[in-house]
Amino acid sequence: IPVLLFGEAFWRGVINFDALTEAGTISAEDLSLFSFVETAEQAWALVAEAHGLA
Repeated sequence: IPVLLFGEAFWRGVINFDALTEAGTISAEDLSLFSFVETAEQAWALVAEAHGLA
């Protein structure tokens, strides 16, 4: 299941994903769970793909 984060610039400014992995808070593999999207269409495409609807 993808974790959709709307507005990549916002999220990269709020959360330092590299620092989280370096500190061991999350694993490098966990980063693949996150997808940055800018539009509802992008979000739907990822959800549809994850659920075999695309």
